[in-house]
Amino acid sequence: MTKNQSNGHRRVLGNGPSLLDAPKMSHSQSDTTSSSTNKNNDGPLLCPICNDQMITLSQLNQHIDDMHSGSPGSSRVSMSPHKAISANLSDIVQPQANITPTKRKMNKITYFNQGFSLSDEQNEFMIPMTATAMSPSKDSQPNSAKLIRSHWKTQAQDLSSKCNIKNCDKTLNVKNGIVNCRKCGKLFCNEHTHYKVRLRNPVNGEPKAPQYESSCGGVWGRCCMNCYYDKPDLKQGTTVNYTDLTVQFKFNRQAKVDIQQLNRNKVQKNFIKLTSLLVETEFKKHPTNSNNRWNFFNINNQPLLQNEQEIIGGDNWQADTDVTNCSICFVRFNLFIRRHHCRLCGKIVCDDPNGFRKSCSILVPISKLMEKLPKLNYSLYIRNHFEMILHDESIKFRCCRECKNALLYDWKLQHKGHEDDEIQDIIFTMYESILLQKKQIEVLLPKYETLIYSDDELSKTKLRSKLMVILKDFEGFVIQFRDRFFIKNSDTISVNPKYNQYQKLISNIYQSIAVFLQDNIIQYKQISEVHREQEQIELNRVQKENTPEIPRLTKKQIREMREQLMVMNEQKFLVENLIKDCTKGRRFDELDSLLSNKKELEDTIENLEKELGEFGFSD
Repeated sequence: MTKNQSNGHRRVLGNGPSLLDAPKMSHSQSDTTSSSTNKNNDGPLLCPICNDQMITLSQLNQHIDDMHSGSPGSSRVSMSPHKAISANLSDIVQPQANITPTKRKMNKITYFNQGFSLSDEQNEFMIPMTATAMSPSKDSQPNSAKLIRSHWKTQAQDLSSKCNIKNCDKTLNVKNGIVNCRKCGKLFCNEHTHYKVRLRNPVNGEPKAPQYESSCGGVWGRCCMNCYYDKPDLKQGTTVNYTDLTVQFKFNRQAKVDIQQLNRNKVQKNFIKLTSLLVETEFKKHPTNSNNRWNFFNINNQPLLQNEQEIIGGDNWQADTDVTNCSICFVRFNLFIRRHHCRLCGKIVCDDPNGFRKSCSILVPISKLMEKLPKLNYSLYIRNHFEMILHDESIKFRCCRECKNALLYDWKLQHKGHEDDEIQDIIFTMYESILLQKKQIEVLLPKYETLIYSDDELSKTKLRSKLMVILKDFEGFVIQFRDRFFIKNSDTISVNPKYNQYQKLISNIYQSIAVFLQDNIIQYKQISEVHREQEQIELNRVQKENTPEIPRLTKKQIREMREQLMVMNEQKFLVENLIKDCTKGRRFDELDSLLSNKKELEDTIENLEKELGEFGFSD
């Protein structure tokens, strides 16, 4: 089965009917047929089924494929398609010689709805239908085999007669193309319809135009550039998929803040209870001599330890046998590193008063903490003896680092040191000055790069000088910032220990401004190099124009060389006459010397003419 039979009938090929039906003819018959064909070609081409007038055979073939392939109204095709077409085509064209047509890609004109469009031979209508190729009936072809054309625009409807692509001024004609997009139905030129997408016919409730179908069930259709880039899969491929986790982060952060706040409240309550217990116990034992507290560390204070455990709670008080390492620095306990219970949380920590590890715990005087926390809800006995307790530093208790920070959290927020405020002011003041310079560079450098190719030399020079000053100032700020907050250790620099609290902030600021300075200095040097080359070229041109051309020869030299040239020419003329006389007189012994003299004279004359150049004798 041939390709032309796949639509249920044989198409018209060349200037005659199907070559499969063409009988073999002799040479004389082919000549007769050719002459008769030429006569018939003068008349109009009519469709053998509906008698519509066509322009070319290619248009007739396409018309038969599109309008009468499996059409229920074409009775002649449905009953006997091959015979009907062959019988009607015999009235239009005569068969040619039995020559097999060559396959080639060609533009064909599709006649539809009072208009036509150019399309490639391989388009959406050439779909695989091997199973139903011989049957032109309606039931044998699926509805998706052809895309609907009811939405196609015609030239009569499109009054502009221009391609519908923005900024395309091509007129729609046979040369530029008159192509209907299979998706939107508008008219475009050939240049903007070199795209294909998979489409399907609309179903109930959808717009009356083919819809995108990325699966294998879709039909490849020629479309315009706009419809191609509007494909859903293409848009999804260029769209950034993101998930906003802000709400989740806020929720998690709030949960953590709530836990920390509950822990701080718990530590404050334990501190209030512990303060009342220790002060009342010690003051009641020694009411007259409150400074003698040696019994506080005596082994007889066992009931006091039990009371402290009751404040924390038996479940929170860790057992010595269950813990082998410090809960903060994770050092292993031994004979020298002993276990200690925090009286505010009950955890076991090591004793590190000098901060060799992480300052895990320390004996804290109650008076120092009460001095910083005077507004807590202390007991009546504590409030009555508050001033006396502040002057007594002998009452101490074991406190871990975490509980100390939680207890003093609010105090640190309200009573930040003036030194910290001054450091922050210095950092941000210097950074704001650097930012002003940075913004000026970001504005002026692109302007300088754009201006470098213009002819305004004065503006370029002024802008280059201004940028140079700003970059030097910026570099000075960077060096000043580095000298202020960094120290040099061997070959590396690090943040001064004095500013360890703001180490990350200082490091990030310095790294950002250093990288910015390096990148912009390199860019400035590259642009300035181009500017210098332009200046040098302009300078050379001006110097060449203003410098008077020094004459190569003086007038005296020209006069002397001309006279010498005249003498050489005269001598050459005389030698040539002597050569002629010697030749006639057959005096060959003198001829060699005369020829050598002539050669020397010619070389001398040539050198003189080269030196004179434009000042020589003109022919």
